[in-house]
This record gives sequence, C-alpha cells and structure tokens, in this order.
Amino acid sequence: MKTSCRFIYTLVLFIFLVAACAPQATVTPTVIDVENAIQVFPTETKQPTIAPTEYPTDTVVEPPVVSSDTPLPTSTNVFAIIGTSLPNKSETINSNNYTHLQKIGQWGRGSIQGVGFTPNGKSFIAISELGWSIYNMDALDQPPQWVGFSEPILFDEFYFSSDGTLVQFVRYDYEETHTYTKNYPYGDVQRNQNGVTWLKPEIDRKYSNITIKAPDGTKFFHSDLVYEYDEAKFSEEKAVREMWDMNKNVLYSLKDDVPYVTYSDRNGPEGCDLSVFSPCGNALMAVATVPDKVLFSSNGETFAALYDPPSLYSGIMRAFSYIRIYNSSNGDLLGSIGGFTKPVQDFEYSPDGKLLVVGYVDGTIVLWDIKSANGIYGSRHMNAPTWRIEYSQDSKFLLIQRDDELEVRLASSGSLVSRYEMADFAVSPLKNWLAIGDNEGNIEIREIDTGKSVLSIKAHEDRIYSLAFSNNGFYLASSGRDCNIKLWDLETGKLLHYFEETVIDAYEIDSPSRIFSTYLEFIPSKNMLIGFGSWGTVVNWNVNSGATNYVIQSSALEYYNGMVTLKPHFPEYFEVDLENNVFYINENGFNLDTGESLGAYQPPNELPNGCSPVGPISHDGTLMFSRGYDNREGKVCILDTRSFNLLGEIYITPESDNRIAWVDWLYISPDGNQLIVTVGSGIVYIYQIQ
Repeated sequence: MKTSCRFIYTLVLFIFLVAACAPQATVTPTVIDVENAIQVFPTETKQPTIAPTEYPTDTVVEPPVVSSDTPLPTSTNVFAIIGTSLPNKSETINSNNYTHLQKIGQWGRGSIQGVGFTPNGKSFIAISELGWSIYNMDALDQPPQWVGFSEPILFDEFYFSSDGTLVQFVRYDYEETHTYTKNYPYGDVQRNQNGVTWLKPEIDRKYSNITIKAPDGTKFFHSDLVYEYDEAKFSEEKAVREMWDMNKNVLYSLKDDVPYVTYSDRNGPEGCDLSVFSPCGNALMAVATVPDKVLFSSNGETFAALYDPPSLYSGIMRAFSYIRIYNSSNGDLLGSIGGFTKPVQDFEYSPDGKLLVVGYVDGTIVLWDIKSANGIYGSRHMNAPTWRIEYSQDSKFLLIQRDDELEVRLASSGSLVSRYEMADFAVSPLKNWLAIGDNEGNIEIREIDTGKSVLSIKAHEDRIYSLAFSNNGFYLASSGRDCNIKLWDLETGKLLHYFEETVIDAYEIDSPSRIFSTYLEFIPSKNMLIGFGSWGTVVNWNVNSGATNYVIQSSALEYYNGMVTLKPHFPEYFEVDLENNVFYINENGFNLDTGESLGAYQPPNELPNGCSPVGPISHDGTLMFSRGYDNREGKVCILDTRSFNLLGEIYITPESDNRIAWVDWLYISPDGNQLIVTVGSGIVYIYQIQ
C-alpha cells in the first residue's frame, strides 16, 4: 500500500473493500503475548552518516557486551536484534500455524524523545518511549547499553535525581501534569519518591512564554511569541528574547535574526500552475521560531536555546528546530546546531558546562564542544520514524524509507547494507533492482545486493514524486515536480514517451492548473498506468500511447477532522484493489476499467470493534493481519478473510495506560514466511512461525 499522506491511517479503517461471505461460527481468539526484554544492541556506525556510500559496505556487528560501572540484568527471553541472524524461516504463515507466530526480532530502539547527562557526567543517555541507550563517556568507542522499559512512556521533559539513581518524566496534558519515575539504570518503575531532590532548572513557562533563572541567581532569560497586527499582512509573529536583571529590567535583547518557517517550507506546491491557494491570508503567513527549551551552563557563562515554531504542531517529533548557543554576559551568538533539513529533538549541558549532548530527529547523537564549536563524537543508534517498507522480490532484503532516506537491510538479520538519500523509490518485481529518484530529478537503477549502478537517467528537472516498475520489469514510469510523467526503457535508459497532462480547476476559481501525480501504479494485463495526485485527482492512462483513458476529479471535503475550513481539503488516500477491479479515493470506490463510481465503502458488519478491515493477507488467502485501534491500540488483529471473525491478537507493545508506540503498518514477505510490524517510534518487529 502507498498513500500520499501517511498521517491518515484511521481513515483506512473504512475504505478498503474486502469480499465477505456468510459469517462462520465465532472462534475464541488466541492471544499471542511476547514480553519485551532488556537487550544490548550492536553498533551500526560510529559516526552519523547521512550521505549514501557509492558501494555498500558490510556492517561491522560487534558482540553485545555490556560495558558499564553498573551491570544490567539479563533475561532468558531475548529475541534477535540488529546484526543477529534470525532463526530459519521454516513455514509459510497460514491458518494451521498462525498460533505459533512469535516475535523473533526487534530492529531499532525507537525515536529520540530526550537526551541528557547523568549528574556525575560519566554517562549520557538517549531516551525513546521504549527504553534508553546509555553511553559511557570513558568508552565512546563501545556500543551503548540498551535498557527496554516494561511499558512505553511519552514525556515532554525529564530530570535526574541529585544522586543519579532516579529519573522523573513529566508529561503536560492540557491543564494536567503527569509525572512518572523510573530507577536508573534499570528502568523499573519507582513508586516511593519521598525526600528526592530533582535537578530541575528554575523555570516558569506557559506555552511559548519562558522565563528561566541563571545558576547564580542574578538574571533571567525571557522569551515569548507576540503578534503584531498589520492590515496588509493580517498579522505577523515576533519573537521576544531578552535577558532581565532581578527586577525584570532588560539587560539586552538577542540580536541574531530568528528564522521564519514559510508556507513553502511546510508545504509542497499543490499543482504545476497553481502552487498555492488560500482565501485566508494568514494561511500563507510565515511563522516565527522561538525558544522552546532554554538551559544555562552550570557556570552561567553560556546559555543554549532550542528553537521551534509553536504555531506549527508537528507531533512528538519536531520538524523545524535548531539550537543556538549564546554568551550569557552580552548575548553574542557563539554557535548554531541543526536546522530545518536536520531538526533537533532535544539537548542537554554536561555537568561541567563544556559540552552539549544533542539528539536529532533522525536518531543521530552528537557531543558538541562549545569552545571549539565542533562535534567531537557522533553515533546513530536510534531511529527516525518509518514511512514505508518494501521487500526485494526474493525476500532477502528490506527497504525502509525514513523521511528522505532509504535503508537497505538484510531481512535475515537487519544488518545495514546501504543507505541512500532519495525522494522516492521503487522495487523491481522480477529482479533485485532498486530505482531511486532524488530531489534534482535524477533516477538511479541499482542492484540491491551489491549497490552497483546499472543505469543513470536524468529524468526530470525537479524533484521526483513517484516511480513505478511495470509488472514485467522492463519499463519504469516516473513523475516529477516539473509536471511531466514519463515512460522509460530500462534496457537502454531511453525515453519512450510522455503521458498526457491533466488540467483541472480544483477550486472553481477560473484558475486551471496541471496536476502532479504523487503516486503511480501499473495495472497488470490491462495496458494501464494509474496515478493519484493534486487535489485528489486520479488519472488512468494507456501505457503504450500515453493517452488518457479517464480522469476522476475529487470533490473538496467540506469537513476535515471534524472542522469546517476556509480552504477546502481534498482526499489524501488512494488504493488499488486488483482482486475486485476497484480503486478507492478515501472511502469512495470506482471501477478500475471505466472509472464508474461504485459508492462509498461499507465495512462488514462482522468486523470486530477496534480492528481495521485492511491489511496484508496470508499466501493461502485465509488470514488478514490488520491494525488495532481504540480498545485494541498497540495490537494486531488476526481475522478470517471470509467471515471477519477474530481468530487471534498479537500484543505488539506492552499493555499500558500510557501506550503510545502504536502499530503503524504491517507487511508480509513475498515468500509468505515473515510478518513485519512497524510502530510509530520507527521500530521494526519481525514475526515468524516457531
């Protein structure tokens, strides 16, 4: 499955058609519960690597040796981790053996939520919702220790106790504040907290208004977001950043310019000729970045601020964040870390005030030396969120998309084979070939196992939006921001022809525009290429000629997530159901041959509450694995494809009132032997019959 927006999974619950026969007798579901255990992960790379290597190199898999002053407990229930070979795949998953599915692998540790130093400065940690990685400052050449939590936890801030034996997590939920405490380093829940001194900065904050006291108590740093009304601009955000004395008199204001997040930063163009439309002017307004977290060094000589735009909520992971370091006495800028292309999630000073530990959204950890303004250590043991996964046609490789980056991993162990920057990718159905499109319009065809370049094509003048292999593997279709859709011969690399452009007036304002196609798919045995793109538009083309067979123009959605909006929203979900010769635009079905409307999809009455009616199906056609939601959040439903009876459940994440490691999506390998489940934190879980 591929969508134009990965944030609409709840919508999927109502839109994928599955043929239902008469219901069978109810079967008592089997519960498959695999406990999480503490594991130590081998390192993947000593330094953060963003750019791809020309030729992939073997990952050095180090033995999982614990290296710390405090030994961690071991467990007999440890499943395979990155770099460890999985058990042999003995059976194809089917209706006779599904109760023997076991979680045999965990690849990844989750996305960074917070980073910090222990009070004695001997270690620093990176924390996800599922555990923490512990880095020994005296052995940075060794992989960090990983301690998994018994239940996931979501937090906004965390603090060590003064003796370093406890960690308190704080979560803000509207007007309520929730706190959770774990002991360090074991990660067990701690109930008794009497007499604990927490190492918290003296700070007063409300939304973007932050006032923090310097360690010596002689001054405060204050920041806030204010609005200035301008009739021409509607309104404009301004960042206030001032140092106060004890009487709240301004000592100085920071003089460095604050970057603004523009409309184009946070949104791509809508179409070729109408890049943006809004009847409401402030929808186009640039929004200011302001300090969201501020810390002074222990000696008070410097302070650092993590900037983020409060007007743009981006969920757990930040999208437009960076750090700036200042001289505390005069406000001079000393350095800057991160940026819109590499946002920062969290940071913390070392106890001596000389270093910063910085955790990036993509999972990178860096130690930053303030005096030299350089990174002195880097690693990448955590994950960015997972957007999409595909197998190679022989099931030997997994291709994992994380934002604008593609990882190629061995399906047998999770070891990293290669990493590429990319805008989109496609996997050949017949060969171990990979098509990679970049932001400059180039396409590279590579062998997956060797990384060898087979073919290079200068295909478009701008970003590649979508790539698709034909079902015989001979041809490749591509679409780009230059408004062109093309068909390529993979034997020669030559352009065969363009596909016809599609022009619509989406907002009915006498401003027609050519559309982008952000998703392409060949339809087997029908000589058709189908595309989905701007304003929820679907186009069906003749592959041989590039001529348009039909166009389906979606109507604007009056309501979006329960709200009426001035700017109309359009459908964001598209799915082809080849078995039933249907495609869907959100919940509305259409005949694949003619484009005829078939009405809205109705989920089967027999569907259990909390189970979606969509997901991968076992090779024998009897089982569907679907995401749980509401009362089954964090679980996978195993459904009978004929009756929709609930046959079993898999607990993906531990049961918890604070569960936030939700099931993201599910995949079955081409050989049918492996079930993969991804969660919101970017972790990949592997299940096989054991």
